[in-house]
Amino acid sequence: MYKVFIINLDSQPRRWAFMEKQFSLLGMAVERIPAVNGYDRNNIINAPVASYSFLPDGEVGCFESHRKAWKRIVDEDLPGAFVLEDDVVVSSDFKNLNIEKLPLNRVDIIKLDTCTWTASYGDVVARTPENREFRPLLGCETSAGCYFVTQAGARKLLAGTRNYFEPVDTMMFNMGSKLFYQVSILKILPAAAAQLRFIKKNEELGAEVRFSMQEKRRVGIDPRNKRSVYRSLKLYGRRLKDWDFSAVRKKRQADYLKRFPPAVKAEVVVFQTRSSAHIDQSLGLLD
Repeated sequence: MYKVFIINLDSQPRRWAFMEKQFSLLGMAVERIPAVNGYDRNNIINAPVASYSFLPDGEVGCFESHRKAWKRIVDEDLPGAFVLEDDVVVSSDFKNLNIEKLPLNRVDIIKLDTCTWTASYGDVVARTPENREFRPLLGCETSAGCYFVTQAGARKLLAGTRNYFEPVDTMMFNMGSKLFYQVSILKILPAAAAQLRFIKKNEELGAEVRFSMQEKRRVGIDPRNKRSVYRSLKLYGRRLKDWDFSAVRKKRQADYLKRFPPAVKAEVVVFQTRSSAHIDQSLGLLD
């Protein structure tokens, strides 16, 4: 069985208890990855984030936390691992997704969660015992709450995110990102995981989950770096160097999609679980 890494801040023990309980009820062990607290600038002073990035400190900390998980996979010479954020619910069949039966020598990332975006997917590569489908991801799904990454994928992600200037989920799962085309991504349908904010109303969530990074940014606690002539010029220079403009991105996307059959599936993928007992028994730990 592959390792399961949960990214969790030291200041949020209830989230860790919630995740640990969920997986314990499913008969799975998890390992905690201490998340990087970006709100303490000392923690991100050496982060490989571009100096001209507009990312708020919280986003940088989030990115560094994912990079920390990828580095664990490489340093421990693991064939792959599950990586989850600590506000995610998983399906009752999560233990039986049969990841090991996929052609992992040709796959870098398997996206297991869902968000509210409509995306397209290629032909079925494999199915799970509960008839979930693995398909190539051919669209944008900018959430990084739960995914499986191989060691080869972890190495590519580490190499491709030096000097980053976008959020981790955008760089991994958005077709506007160059990194998207440097890795091979499969998506599971229906989704086997979802962040709580996508399946629960805001008022139903405990404060520890409700007051998310996105909410902090909305109320001005974690604002983006202010735009300036310097930052804008540096970012423009980066796009020049990378040959990364709207027309080029559109052509890159079109060329990529030509590699797949024209009949692709376009939909918002829902989270599905046969039983929610493990979720219901764990949610109380967030109150």
